[in-house]
Amino acid sequence: DTASGNAGDVRVTGGKTSASGTGGAVSITAGQGLTGGEIAITGGVGSTSSGGSISILSGASTVTSSGAITIESAGNVAYTGHMVFSTGVATSGSSGDLDLVTGKATSGTSGRITVQVGASNAGQWVNIVGGQGTSTTGGTVSVLGGAGNTAGGDLELRSGVGSTQTGGAITIESASGGTYSGEIIIRSADVTGTGSGDLSFSSGAGTGANSGAVTIATAPATSGSVGDMTLTVGTDNSGTGATLSLTAGETQSGTGGPL
Repeated sequence: DTASGNAGDVRVTGGKTSASGTGGAVSITAGQGLTGGEIAITGGVGSTSSGGSISILSGASTVTSSGAITIESAGNVAYTGHMVFSTGVATSGSSGDLDLVTGKATSGTSGRITVQVGASNAGQWVNIVGGQGTSTTGGTVSVLGGAGNTAGGDLELRSGVGSTQTGGAITIESASGGTYSGEIIIRSADVTGTGSGDLSFSSGAGTGANSGAVTIATAPATSGSVGDMTLTVGTDNSGTGATLSLTAGETQSGTGGPL
């Protein structure tokens, strides 16, 4: 402790060795008991400025990759422990951000990020939830493909494969509100170049079975008016207006479908 100036540091360092050996490890282990002892690593309190940071860095390498960092609850037990990554509660301002980012690669490929639930008899959920707005609007959840110099990255939303029965469903649904439920807007972006992207709704092909139906419908209204349905081709400032086509299904044998 010191009354003025900076306090002294504490450093624990493994031993150094020659290029042909392995550097010494540093191990910190809590005591064994009916309940195992805890290990707490806490940054210092800042009385007039920010509190002290906590940095966990793997070792660098001058030849190959840097060392890995593994944070894992103990396995091979009846129940494994929870893992919680959380910023603290803010009493008079904004709470801290939580960023999960792989490093930039200057001459190779940047690392991937995988969020996956472990296998079990019944697979479990992955929940991504925007923050609750206690007095105004709830937080947005944004999923974006990466920007590219040539083409932007794709955004794929796929359900799980069912090995012996049905694949998983995909539900895109707005939430109900005190007066109206939220809108759902599916559109390609506006462009100033050659043309905006196509928008396709299609069921998958059936190989040895029926393909799925496509139904677009407004829902019934119990005490008001049923919503309208409008199919409109966009306005063309030059040339001939675009066509609106409705085509019944063809068949290789027999009669085509009615319209």
